[in-house]
Amino acid sequence: VTVVSCEIINSATDERETIPSSDVATMFNLLALADGGTLDVCDQEVTLTTFDQLRVVIGDVATITFGTDALTVTDTLHVASGSSSGLKFFFDDLVDVSGGGRLDILLDFVADESVVSTGPPSAPTGYVMTPVIKAVSASLNEAQLAISDEGEVVAQ
Repeated sequence: VTVVSCEIINSATDERETIPSSDVATMFNLLALADGGTLDVCDQEVTLTTFDQLRVVIGDVATITFGTDALTVTDTLHVASGSSSGLKFFFDDLVDVSGGGRLDILLDFVADESVVSTGPPSAPTGYVMTPVIKAVSASLNEAQLAISDEGEVVAQ
């Protein structure tokens, strides 16, 4: 996938700020980040100091590669809501970064639950990614934030 941008939103005021991706031209292989690999996606100072929603906007073009060493096939992959509204993450409480610092969120992409084929199982006609992503850890200025059982970040 290609991450185009991130957007932080204050739902109460409808204020929004878009943060361009750190490397908008790069297509990231999510499976290459398995087993603890990490990636900085949107790393930039923001002016919106309180927010309760994060959206990660994915580019229009994504691919899926599958097969064996003898036969590898690459096909386009539609990412549900990826390029329009983005992948949405909600905070139970407002995150306040007015004092400065850094918000870090580690997300876990569950690949085997995220990609489904369309059409009959014996002859798929395409693939759709409906990302299953869970928050693993979050910190604000290195102070840990709680994660709910559903994988949502609970600001403290």
